[in-house]
Amino acid sequence: MSAIRLTVMAALLCVLNLSCACFPHRQCCSRCGCESATKRCRVTCETKKVPEVTYSTEHEDICMPGRSERCVGHGDGQCLDDGSGYAPTCGTVYHRKKLVKKTADVEQKSYKWVVETVCAQCRETGGSCEVPDSSEKK
Repeated sequence: MSAIRLTVMAALLCVLNLSCACFPHRQCCSRCGCESATKRCRVTCETKKVPEVTYSTEHEDICMPGRSERCVGHGDGQCLDDGSGYAPTCGTVYHRKKLVKKTADVEQKSYKWVVETVCAQCRETGGSCEVPDSSEKK
């Protein structure tokens, strides 16, 4: 019985070695599944949203108060009732520019090269490997 066992074990080892040696080298087509396939590069076009920052200015009018003057007569309506003895004077108008940051998402084309495994028949019928025009890029 040991001779039969040895023969069966040797046969199993041969089958396992053959399957391990052959199957990893097989390349199946990703489209139809046939086994005579090769690898190639294909260009894909994607659109990505990229944040774009712009800066602008806003104009704003502000009023700066003038120097306070000492009140001469209390109770004549020119002085404040806070008892300080000073009254505000007319202010001056100044123009101020404020820097404003604006962020907007802009769609940009980006190209990605993908490795795919295809057979000769699928390569002929399914899409060409065309490089896009450089005039389309921003």
